[in-house]
Amino acid sequence: MRKAFVIMIAMLLVTASLSAQALTLSVHANTFTADNEDYKNIYGTGKFLPELKLNIRIKSNFYLWGSYALLKSTGTDPLSLKESESTRQFLAGGLMYRIGYIDEGEFAVKAELGVVSISEEEDIEGDINEGSGVGFQVGIGVTYGFWKRFFVEGSFSYNYATTEIDAFKQRLGGIRFGLGLGFFLGSNNIKVPVETASK
Repeated sequence: MRKAFVIMIAMLLVTASLSAQALTLSVHANTFTADNEDYKNIYGTGKFLPELKLNIRIKSNFYLWGSYALLKSTGTDPLSLKESESTRQFLAGGLMYRIGYIDEGEFAVKAELGVVSISEEEDIEGDINEGSGVGFQVGIGVTYGFWKRFFVEGSFSYNYATTEIDAFKQRLGGIRFGLGLGFFLGSNNIKVPVETASK
């Protein structure tokens, strides 16, 4: 199921980019807090989560987006005192609605909704547990164009997915706050006006 999801997202983004009216690529530094108490007890909160994101304008205010993020954490189980290491991968994509300009000196706001696939591999002193699940992701953000083709972005998002590990249901998602740096791709992406905003 995860492989099919990856292929679907990749094909959708490639197809859309061929006829895109605007395209942006950005990298984000997020802090991630899981909504799983067991995870927080072992690994803590506010974990560093790097992310790569692609936005493709398809019509008017609407964009397709895709992202990939990788989370690596180490900790100690407070009950067993065993050392543990977790690796989570987040692959997501969906639809975004933006109001404003992507241009130097201009602000824009966005809201996005999508599907996320989250996989986890946990190594507890050589005992490997793996799980994955597909769920949803929602987010909002503010973008500011600060120099030529470059922009910065502040964002908040939440994702949710579940899996079963050792016959127990586990939540894989959580809350993230992030700051990103991005740039425009293509020859016609200097300014992207939308129908509901005027400069």
